[in-house]
Amino acid sequence: RPERPNQRNTEREPNCAFATKMADFGKEMEEHKFENGQLSIVGQDLEEIPLSFCDKYGSNTKRLDLSWNNISTLKNLEKFPNLEELILDNNDLTSPLTFPKLPKLHTLWMNKNQINDVGAVFDKKVVAKNLPSLNYVSLLNNPGCPNELIQKDYEDYKRYRYFLLNRIPKLIFLDSNKVTPEERAEGQRIGHL
Repeated sequence: RPERPNQRNTEREPNCAFATKMADFGKEMEEHKFENGQLSIVGQDLEEIPLSFCDKYGSNTKRLDLSWNNISTLKNLEKFPNLEELILDNNDLTSPLTFPKLPKLHTLWMNKNQINDVGAVFDKKVVAKNLPSLNYVSLLNNPGCPNELIQKDYEDYKRYRYFLLNRIPKLIFLDSNKVTPEERAEGQRIGHL
């Protein structure tokens, strides 16, 4: 039976109050997730790591994902002493940056930030002291990090790799490429230039 144009079909309309409550509940659940030592706080417009998360999860977190925020500082990162993996993709990090002491950190992703000087982020002495286990770094799509696929300047990309291999001698992977023994030797020889 056809409806009249001015008649509302209340049988098919969702209960707006219930839908709003469910949306709020869903948003609350999406704000962060902690499971098996992994803390994910993705897409929350954070400018820094909230102290409340540090207090609650810091000592138990091994993997921290802060992607898709507005993070511009590493403030409070020292509250995660057992951190092994850190994902800071798609944030507002710029150079210079100084990493706190994170002795277990082996994997660092900082793709798609605003880093224009990798030397101001990875000082050789600071890396040796504060990030002694670091062996996987990805810095793709930062202004100061050449990309062999996009910019097509392979020599510039090689110099960038040598430079970082000199600064982070234990690297096994840089960006998405495995470090070769030849690169490692060349990085130690000329990477400081």
